[in-house]
Amino acid sequence: MFKYRGIFHRAVSADDYVTVTEAGREYDIPVLSGPVVAFEGDTVEVFTQGEIARIFAPGSAYKQKCRVCDVVRRACDVVTGEYVVVDRTAYLVPDSYIPYRVKIKGSAGSPECAPGDKIKAEILKYRTFSAMRARPVANFGRADTFRANLNAALHGTPYFAPFSAAAEKQASAARPYEAVNYISRRRDLRGKTVFTFSETETGRSSYAFSVSFSENEWVLGLHAADVAEYLAPGTPLDNEAAKRGKALFPGRDGSPLFPEQFRRSVCDLGIERPVLAVSAFVTFDIHGNVLDTDLCESVIDPVLTASASDVDALVSGADSSALLPLRRKYSAVTPSFEQLYELAAVLRAKRLAGGGVDFDLCDRVFAFDSEKRVSGVSLVPRSDSALMAAELLAAVGEACAEKLRYSGAGCVYSSLGERVYNAATGVPNDRYLLGPEEYFTPGYTAREAAKARGTSAEHYCFAYLTDETDDAFLSPVPAPHYMLNAQKYIRFYAPAKRYSDLVNQRAIKAFIREEPFDVRRYERAINAEMSAYALKRRLTGLFECAYAAKNRDTELKATVLNICTGGAALLLENGVCAFMPAAEGKSVRPGEKLKVKVKNIDYRLGRFTLE
Repeated sequence: MFKYRGIFHRAVSADDYVTVTEAGREYDIPVLSGPVVAFEGDTVEVFTQGEIARIFAPGSAYKQKCRVCDVVRRACDVVTGEYVVVDRTAYLVPDSYIPYRVKIKGSAGSPECAPGDKIKAEILKYRTFSAMRARPVANFGRADTFRANLNAALHGTPYFAPFSAAAEKQASAARPYEAVNYISRRRDLRGKTVFTFSETETGRSSYAFSVSFSENEWVLGLHAADVAEYLAPGTPLDNEAAKRGKALFPGRDGSPLFPEQFRRSVCDLGIERPVLAVSAFVTFDIHGNVLDTDLCESVIDPVLTASASDVDALVSGADSSALLPLRRKYSAVTPSFEQLYELAAVLRAKRLAGGGVDFDLCDRVFAFDSEKRVSGVSLVPRSDSALMAAELLAAVGEACAEKLRYSGAGCVYSSLGERVYNAATGVPNDRYLLGPEEYFTPGYTAREAAKARGTSAEHYCFAYLTDETDDAFLSPVPAPHYMLNAQKYIRFYAPAKRYSDLVNQRAIKAFIREEPFDVRRYERAINAEMSAYALKRRLTGLFECAYAAKNRDTELKATVLNICTGGAALLLENGVCAFMPAAEGKSVRPGEKLKVKVKNIDYRLGRFTLE
């Protein structure tokens, strides 16, 4: 008998399985239900009759299923759900994790609950299901309301909450250093043409570009605001940012990673003055292959902040009379714009040819009222400049990851594998729009993205693919990033939005200074950032339901994306996707334009239906 440790997964349409990593390879071991109760994400131990490598070797006739012998660590200790009463017995019906109702065990100090309330409960006596109990720790109100579900999702998290007094004090005291005093210790890049692009949601940027082309080689410079220079690990502001992990819904009404004053004074490169930066110079040949990567601490002096719409107009060659003012304004950097576009086109072609997936063409933007209710949802087209910048950032991130890995320096890698669907995992419900016949062959994501381009399904398809990219797994060990067609990839250019970017800035600075860097000390912060992605998905569903409630009596325009079991998937004009149940005597076809109204709203699931 051989014992292995892995992660337990519940399958949609077949046996449950445990994913075991052995010698750098993952194995999915089918398991039978047994006396040990395991749930999605639990760390468990299983017994097998032989070595796992032999069991899964080509031609192996091993068909026996295994059993879970022990649960090493639970994925959750506290869950949210609905309080119900059946035959005078109180139960918790969990929203997720535990797929069964659990008996309630009250105790002194537990909040009063009534049937239909949304509660959070601690799970007791995990080992056997018959002994399992739930102890209420918080009551959020009626489970069929937006506010109760929003409060349940945010309970115990730092998001949409004010920063602590100590963090605010530290942020207010932060002032940009006089960069000229650092020139002797950094590379002086004040004479290089460096510029930033304004960002849609904030109007400013924490990174800037420079570029040159000579002798069939591009030298691309990416310069990020050196936030790590101003924020020491373990300080109140750093600790609070580590708990948040990332900014949620960046913008005026979102939940930021840092206070506004700190972001404006330290993280913003849009002010035309010498500033401290972490710079990466990557040399590419005419085919987009990386020839060299150079990392340094620098002093830069951005010449201007370019409007994305202005840059697009200059490069695309709009009406010449309208371009005269723009040509005067950007005369010093117009050649750089053109070189960036040419390089981005080469990099994009190379990445897609290798199996990468194209970037989303739109950003979904929520507008909030004073009570965090959604007042509107819109699709904001991404400019050509934004798509160009995304391509350049991906290429630099891959080159820097290779540089740090080769040197042995520690950092936080972003990896993403194409989601594997098979007889064990089944086809998830949230991908029912993208052609289920493609699920079981490698490369289906890229094919679906290519098929969706220019069709009515484009906005939904690419919005979902972008969400997948956001869910990249963060790890100190490199792994391939499927969407970017990169074997290794890191990010360091947005430390005001993601804590892992700040960690990587610290790693790069340690590499430059030839100092040791232990990335493992940031494990909790990285886990917090990954949890933030899951929370973002939950909040997105709630915000879409809030939008539906606000427009319950409004006639909405929609396009039929696909016909599925029991009805049709529809895409509203603002990029929100919803389901319309089949109605007797009515038929629709993909691509058809409809006028619909909101039928039902389920805040528990974060979904609504149309009619």
